[in-house]
Parts: sequence; structure tokens; C-alpha cells
Amino acid sequence: MELAHRMLPSKQSSVTCMPGELLDALVIFQLGPMLVNMGMHIAAIKYVYSVLPPGDEDLKGTEVQAIIKFKRALGLDDVDAANMHMEIGRRIYRERLETSDRDADMEQRRAFQKLIYVSNLVFGDQSAFLLPWKRLFGVTDSQIDIAMRENAKSLYSSQLKSIGRGLDIGTLIDVRRAQLAYKLSDEIAAEMFREHAKKLVQENISSALDILKSQHWWIYLTAEPCDYRDSLTQAVEEVKSVIKFNSLLTILSKHPQADRFACGLGPISLGGEYDHDRRADDLKILYKAYATE
Repeated sequence: MELAHRMLPSKQSSVTCMPGELLDALVIFQLGPMLVNMGMHIAAIKYVYSVLPPGDEDLKGTEVQAIIKFKRALGLDDVDAANMHMEIGRRIYRERLETSDRDADMEQRRAFQKLIYVSNLVFGDQSAFLLPWKRLFGVTDSQIDIAMRENAKSLYSSQLKSIGRGLDIGTLIDVRRAQLAYKLSDEIAAEMFREHAKKLVQENISSALDILKSQHWWIYLTAEPCDYRDSLTQAVEEVKSVIKFNSLLTILSKHPQADRFACGLGPISLGGEYDHDRRADDLKILYKAYATE
């Protein structure tokens, strides 16, 4: 019995004599899942951070869907994903506190605003309790509103560039969908559309005036007779383009499905822009040219 007892290893000796490879395997077995989760956590933070453009660059409009797809691919729940967004917020906030350069501070502020905007869109209605901006960073409701509004306006401004004088219905519908996705209010979207349409009209008017005035100065400087009919025709074509564009704006604003189109459709008035004497004289020149043609 005594001999048998000596042959049985004690618990202490079994651990002490355990081969190093086996001990490493047990450690990896126990810590492996935690290490994998940590690696996934770090990788996810790096990915989201890389998707957001630097502070001096505007959003492209693809960031929200890219992050949502990435979150689903990893199988992350909203709570864990939201915590990662907060980690990025802490990093940006810390970098801003550490910088003494005014331009760098402004860049970090814009980066933080973009993070707020993209994060709120990623988590939608749940962002109010998943993303504690106010509690963690002392951000006010007004500052959050500014971040949401300014980034939405920037994205919508890019969308408006696709709208030309032809007013394609498909494009108008796409722009409306983009506005809703960007969470931009109808009032601001309508104002931006009207400004865009007015800019298109002003381009035609400026072009027509340049044509007429260049012809006038050519006659004045050379005192030579010349055929001004071609120039007059070109100028009138610019005016006709304005009239056609304004007519389309009016017709589409009364369309049965106008609520599916971009906000702000309607005739453009140049009142206020052309109300002083010089501008009024310019419009008189265009009117005379149009009547002459």
C-alpha cells in the first residue's frame, strides 16, 4: 500500500510536471475566445474609423450603409457596436484636447460632427439611448442638431448637382430619396433646391448678357458694321432656355406625384437679385433682344 501510494502523483506535482506545450494549450483554450473578441473589437473600431473621412473632407454618402453592412457581417449587436462608436468619439475628443493648433482643432471638431451624424443614422431611433453624446462628451442638443443639419446639407448639395435644366423625373425622385435618407428637413431641402435652380437661371442670363455686351463693344471699338444676328440668336436661345426651365418647374410642381419629387419645385423669381438699377438695365437689354428676335 505504501509503495502504491508513492507511485500516485500528487495534484501539486501533476501541475508542476505538466509539459510547457500542454500548459500553453490550456491558456489559449481559456483565453482564446476573449482574445478573439478583443481582436474583433479593435478591428471593428479601426474599420469604422477608416470609413469616416478626415476632418477637412466631406462625407461621401456611402459611410452609413458601409458600417451597417460591416456590423451585420460581424454579427455585432447594437450595444457593442455603439460602444465602439463611443470609443472613436473618445479618441477624437482626446486628440482635440491635446492639440494647440487652431486649424487642427477645427478639423477634429468637424471629424467629431461627422461621427455624430453617421452614428445617429447607423442606429436610427435607438441612437438616443445607445449613443450618450451629452453624458460622455458634454455635447448639447443644439450642437447635435448642428452636426446633423450641416452634414446632411453637405451631402444634399452634392445630390443637387445631378439636377440640370432638363429636370429628369427619375433624378428628382432619387434626390428626394436621398434627402429623406440624409435626414434633411423639407424646408431646408426646398430652400437649397430653389437656390440651385436660381443659380442655373443666372448662368443662362450671364451668358446671354456676355454675348450681347461683347457684340456691343466690338461695334463701339471698331466702328465697323457687322452682322450681329448670330450673336442675337445665341443670346435669345439662352433666354428661351430660362423660360423653358421655369415652365418645367411650374408644371412639375403641380404634378399629381409631386410629393415624390425633390422639394422646392416651382417658378424661380429673380426679385431681390436683380432689383437695383444695373441689374434692371441688364434685364431690359435681354427683354429687348428677345422681343427683337
